[in-house]
Amino acid sequence: MKPNYHDMGMSISMGKQLRSFVEEQLINDLLYYHKFIGELRFDWSDSCVEGEDLTYLDGTLDRFSGIMIFSSNDEPVADGWMNFVFLSETNQLIVYWKYLNIYVGDKEIDAINSQELENHVQVIIDQIKGKTPF
Repeated sequence: MKPNYHDMGMSISMGKQLRSFVEEQLINDLLYYHKFIGELRFDWSDSCVEGEDLTYLDGTLDRFSGIMIFSSNDEPVADGWMNFVFLSETNQLIVYWKYLNIYVGDKEIDAINSQELENHVQVIIDQIKGKTPF
């Protein structure tokens, strides 16, 4: 499996600022499932639109599948689908993994395979909405 860091696939609708924001949020969410060391790089070349879209910052965001993440040595780290929640009352966007496979050594780990919202994502949403203290 070789990464393609130049072809943005269907995610071409994201501007530089939005892409940076989304990638940061996805890496932060990834760390709930496994602690990776070093730089992580996104390969959006096989990304596909899987639903709802949102105009935010300098582009349009969709729910994308086919997202790959590689290490700085171009070894696969993870792949999956992303999802997002936009809280209009606070103008905040929360991006997280909907489905996620993690690669550790020779093993592929099915980290998320459910439609249910992960607990840590719900906690973040509740905190923003003021339902629970920070």
